[in-house]
Amino acid sequence: IVSFLHDFFSHSWRTARLDKWAALLLYLNVRAAAVAMVGSCFLWALLEDFKAVPRLLVITGPGYYFSGMPVLVGLCSGCFFLINWQRIRKFFGLGPRYCFLDKVCIDQVDEVRKSAGIASLGAFLGSAENFVVLFSPDYFSRLWCCYELAAFRHLQVAGKQKITFLPLAFPRVLFANAVAQSVMCLPHVLLPIFGPWVGIDINNVDTNMYLALCIPGSLLSAWTMYEAQRYVDA
Repeated sequence: IVSFLHDFFSHSWRTARLDKWAALLLYLNVRAAAVAMVGSCFLWALLEDFKAVPRLLVITGPGYYFSGMPVLVGLCSGCFFLINWQRIRKFFGLGPRYCFLDKVCIDQVDEVRKSAGIASLGAFLGSAENFVVLFSPDYFSRLWCCYELAAFRHLQVAGKQKITFLPLAFPRVLFANAVAQSVMCLPHVLLPIFGPWVGIDINNVDTNMYLALCIPGSLLSAWTMYEAQRYVDA
């Protein structure tokens, strides 16, 4: 039993589960993932500079020297925290985040418990700090969604409770862009591993060839950013 909720998630049951899962990852975990990714990348780079760890995945060329290990550590840390942050936050001295999601918090099998859960909906709404709309095109065509939003707006305490709209298409665009950025960084990691197999001297990598390897990821990143802007304009 809890006395308050951090978030009340409102959604249409018709939308795809994967979209809602991605939206929840974005809403709940992306800040921790970003901090972990950047922090671990810089930390590993510092450890390499102070020779606390060996330099791995090294590329050298005319006028530059690059270690791909900080990039790899950052990407892996970011992905790990994005998926697992709610499970591991207690190890950082943080308490659990209490959320309401009807499919989980209201019994879907026992009709008596289900009726009691629905009857308590006002208490759930009144105790929630944030009302998060996992918005899809059919959201306002669903009577139950409109009821939840209207009820929360009626109970809302100004300055203490807020409403957040999170379009379900937005995580798709952001994650696609993150994948594109990762692809753009992959040559830093993969070239030291596979370069010698194809006859590339990683101790003397031509700058033009190195930039050419980054072009596919750069084009993919630009395309996803264009799609994001097009979505915002729509």
